[in-house]
Amino acid sequence: MQIKETIALRVTRNHDYDLHENEVMDLLKSVESEIKDRTHQIAVRLEIVSDAPKKTIRMLETQLGILHNYVFEIKGPINFCDLLSLHDLPVPPQFKDPPFNPRIPQKFATNKDIFTIIREGDLLVHHPYDSFAVVMDFLNRAAEDPDVLAIKQTLYRIGNDSPVVSALCRAAENGKQVTAVVELKARFDEQYNIDWTRQMTRAGVNVVYGFVKWKIHCKATLVVRMARLYLTVILIAIWNKTLGGFRFDEVTLPAAISPDYLRSCEFVNTKTNLVMYGNVGTGKTFLSIALGVEACKKGIETSGTAGNASSVVLSVA
Repeated sequence: MQIKETIALRVTRNHDYDLHENEVMDLLKSVESEIKDRTHQIAVRLEIVSDAPKKTIRMLETQLGILHNYVFEIKGPINFCDLLSLHDLPVPPQFKDPPFNPRIPQKFATNKDIFTIIREGDLLVHHPYDSFAVVMDFLNRAAEDPDVLAIKQTLYRIGNDSPVVSALCRAAENGKQVTAVVELKARFDEQYNIDWTRQMTRAGVNVVYGFVKWKIHCKATLVVRMARLYLTVILIAIWNKTLGGFRFDEVTLPAAISPDYLRSCEFVNTKTNLVMYGNVGTGKTFLSIALGVEACKKGIETSGTAGNASSVVLSVA
């Protein structure tokens, strides 16, 4: 065989999915079937170099079953993306644009734990100007944090090397409940997504394949984390209510009871219950807590019971 001529051309085929919600039983298998049939899909456009012989163009129209209105004669390269490989050539740096390095937001440029930073207030990260490393730090930390209970993630175009998927798999292997909603119909990335879903399933991730009618474009992450309650914060508020801060000159005490008597907790030894009554805001709850704190300092167990808005009963255990 002798090659007499070469012609550059590109054929675009219709890659719309022929999926119907009431017919699809297994979305994964249906998408795989659609991928295999791509080479047989209808041609919708032909791009060809402008100096190609007209006889050849007519032959391609017939063979592809494409209308002449959808044939485009191109003056120049058919696919400029083919030139991207030139950027990887070992040429001096002055012939290339300087690389773009996304910034690390100032809030994250510290040694603080990322959950501590988030707890301090809402944060906006703008990609690609802000580094995606911040998001990966969040996911990687969640995968290892013993307080994290679950991670939920939506995935659209996963790609051939996904640190997000690696973090999700590691989280599942660490015993966390991980759910990933994967868009299998991400055009031209379907096979990558299918391969990754199988790897995530093997790692213990609960994979959901999205919907037949809708596409999932949103990239969302939800981390469910167990909150640690620091009781010392509550106790400080209670211990601040002491007899030293109570205004005895604003209340009326029985003749047999003085501030010193209350401070000594003698009523505990005599098993005397105290009843405080008055209008709202007169300090009944304050005084009952202060007496309870004083008793606790002396190692005495006490309990307080609120009667109603106008009275408080302090009973001796």
